[in-house]
Amino acid sequence: MGIYTGKEYWRNFLKEMYVKIPSADFPSDRDGIKNYYRNVALRFRLFLYGVKKKSWIGADHLSKSVDEFLFTPISKNKRPKLPFKFTIDRIERHILDDYQDILGIKSINAISFLQSLHYFAEYLQEENLYSADDRKNLEEMTLSLFKKIYDSYASIEYGVRIFKSFPS
Repeated sequence: MGIYTGKEYWRNFLKEMYVKIPSADFPSDRDGIKNYYRNVALRFRLFLYGVKKKSWIGADHLSKSVDEFLFTPISKNKRPKLPFKFTIDRIERHILDDYQDILGIKSINAISFLQSLHYFAEYLQEENLYSADDRKNLEEMTLSLFKKIYDSYASIEYGVRIFKSFPS
């Protein structure tokens, strides 16, 4: 029937989180890609909680922002050929599209997204889904974009100053 009790739901959820390790094989079909990214997001959440010592709420927030970024091409009826292709243009476009505000961008949300990508690079290398060079490139991209946003908004938006040490 597909109706679970709360206990069964959480048992299955945790089983997927702890047991399903993403493979290096990237699927080519739309549903397979969605499942692949879902498993990666679950494991990333676990990484943030266990390794980075984030709260479950913080880990959930950061993993969802990466999840939204990964699912963007799928929602536009495109299928990515590579699972984790990050470019500075694509990251900037995501920030401009998803964190737009009347006066520019929602700087705190954008910095939080960049922070999650920074952690995601470390996670991908730890899961052997990313090389050390790829990790370094993604971390440099996020740091570069962070500096631009921080320099632009720190003087006018008090909340941005919380992120002075990046990533925190």
